[in-house]
Amino acid sequence: MPTAISAMFGGAPKPPAEFADLTSLRTYLDITQNELVVIKKHRFKMYSQFPIPKKSGGVRVINAPNARLLFLQRKLLEVFIKMYKPRKPVHGFVRERSAITNAAEHLKRQHVMNIDLKDFFMTITEDRVSGLFFALGIPSDVRTFLLAICCVRNCLPQGAPTSPIISNMISLKLDRQLMEFCKTRRIRYSRYADDLTFSLYTSPQQLFENDVPAPGKLTSNQISKKLNGIISSNGFIPNEDKIRYFGPSSRKEVTGLIVSDMVNVPRPFVRIIRAILYDIEKNGYAFAQVKFSKKTSSITSLASHVRGKILWIQQVKGVNDMVYLGLARRYNKLFPNNSLVLGHSKGEIRDLANWVLDKDANIVESCAQGSAFFLEDFGLVTAYHCVKGATTIEVYHPHEQKKYPATVSKFCEHRDLAILSHFIPDDEFLSLEILEQGTRTGESVHILGYPSYGPGSSLQVRDAKIVSHQTKSAVKQLVVDGKINDGNSGGPIVDKFDRVVGVAHKGGSLEEMDIAIAIQELKAL
Repeated sequence: MPTAISAMFGGAPKPPAEFADLTSLRTYLDITQNELVVIKKHRFKMYSQFPIPKKSGGVRVINAPNARLLFLQRKLLEVFIKMYKPRKPVHGFVRERSAITNAAEHLKRQHVMNIDLKDFFMTITEDRVSGLFFALGIPSDVRTFLLAICCVRNCLPQGAPTSPIISNMISLKLDRQLMEFCKTRRIRYSRYADDLTFSLYTSPQQLFENDVPAPGKLTSNQISKKLNGIISSNGFIPNEDKIRYFGPSSRKEVTGLIVSDMVNVPRPFVRIIRAILYDIEKNGYAFAQVKFSKKTSSITSLASHVRGKILWIQQVKGVNDMVYLGLARRYNKLFPNNSLVLGHSKGEIRDLANWVLDKDANIVESCAQGSAFFLEDFGLVTAYHCVKGATTIEVYHPHEQKKYPATVSKFCEHRDLAILSHFIPDDEFLSLEILEQGTRTGESVHILGYPSYGPGSSLQVRDAKIVSHQTKSAVKQLVVDGKINDGNSGGPIVDKFDRVVGVAHKGGSLEEMDIAIAIQELKAL
């Protein structure tokens, strides 16, 4: 009978070939028996221990392994990665997942609660790790030396490359039980290392033991006993200083990022960067270095420090974000030999993503001229009725007037969507991004396109709101209160961050409603 943990790893306990026996382990690590014994006896001497300041105050103790131990841990990590299959809610220490993807899980949720687990790595004792290895079917003598390489001072060392993935393995039961708790209550759960986040659209009553508390800091006894019981039964303790609830009108934060309509960095984070740049611009680099080093002793290079912060904004918001662009340009003036990559402004992307579409004048159709736009991961998009029946299709940008031939590569008449093949050089256009999440009624949008285009016309931008969502013949549509005129067809409808939410379908004075096809329908082509 497989154990609960081994079942979560996909069946009866059977160790990987590298851990099958002691000879296999030694061969894989290219290590002698004598060295393994030395590591087991003197491992605590193979770590450098030092504190680093926490953002919330206090210090975090890091145990950094020496070069030889680090090499062995990295070799073991390769095996652990093959063994571990992360669950969907887990975002910490998982490839292609991050604090950003973790925060994105809770976008637009009305209620959010964060629980931090106290002394996460220190509470994962050597005995618990031994139990995990036993559950995975690893022989006793192999376990002994794996523990010697992966643990020190009776716990997982924060600083060893193996600790994060072992902590995720240890937390598999916790994740499974919290997923079961949340599934029956329509709660969304995610975990980033020791940060647990729960969010809902509706009343969060089931997260709490009594009445829903006021937004702000909470104590563990305000949390549901069932939820507390799951955490404690898995050997963890909530950090009483880091339990917070955010209500509908609160500015919600998940793993240090703001979650509203999009994942964002907190304003104080940006203000600190601006203050550093201003100090360097006004007083010179040497003065600023001394000033900020006194405030934070860990800042040994102010240039590297501020660069890292700006790059984090780029990672969160993108290379084209206006806040990032403003900070990056200031940084590049100060440090031209180590400049940051600059993207494009919102206006530049809008302009070069939207094109005019023409088809044969001989075809008698309802649309002789329309709009088309470039969409990331899809290409050149328009409404199918703009190209239906055409033997020739041409697209051009008003700035250049040079016409490029295009053909329909994918289409759906029922959805009124088409993707065009073209020969436009890559350096002549930019692409908009798709909004993966759905939109809400009442949300502000912009209608972009070239209605009734003539020489000298510029891109038209009409402000509108989503009046309603409807489904006609199984096609999701958006009804807007702004006019979609002749020539707008095929153009994008974007949200306030210029993410595409729909494609202009029909409207104007002769139509009862102005309708766009929801952009998610494009994935069905």
